[in-house]
Amino acid sequence: MTACYRTQIPGGVASGSSVFHPYVGRDSLAGRLATIEMGPLLLREVALIRGIGTFEPLLPFNGLGPLKEKQFWVELRASGVRHQRRDVRDQAFALFATLGGYPLAHTRVDAGWDEIASQLVETVVLRAIQHDLRVGERGRRRDEPLLREVFRLGCRYVGQAPGQALYVEDSH
Repeated sequence: MTACYRTQIPGGVASGSSVFHPYVGRDSLAGRLATIEMGPLLLREVALIRGIGTFEPLLPFNGLGPLKEKQFWVELRASGVRHQRRDVRDQAFALFATLGGYPLAHTRVDAGWDEIASQLVETVVLRAIQHDLRVGERGRRRDEPLLREVFRLGCRYVGQAPGQALYVEDSH
């Protein structure tokens, strides 16, 4: 996720989770900032970027409230069964399942997965480790190689809950 913040610069926007590091201790920016969280691409966005087609969402824009209601899920299932653009939805889902929800993976259709993965590691993973996570409690610098290894192990066992013993054994 990327967070965007309005700064003191008129009309300016600074993006990234570490944007406030230069401001720490100087100014609270109270009343002059806003946060916008951006998640992965939605299926309809993948379809649009890839030129497959379009379809209307059942969930309202920025409306997560209906997710708590059983009726929404009943309607969602029924919509999926009768979906007029099922082919578009299914193609978009196949691309999303294969490449994930990063815009880079869908805008660079000429690039192979190795190139996309390399760019994601460089522009997302390493930058987060080297910049966003570099300072720990009380200003202590964090161990970058340790952060990289924890990330690698987290990726290897995504969706699982392995214990400490497995991580220790795997890292040797």
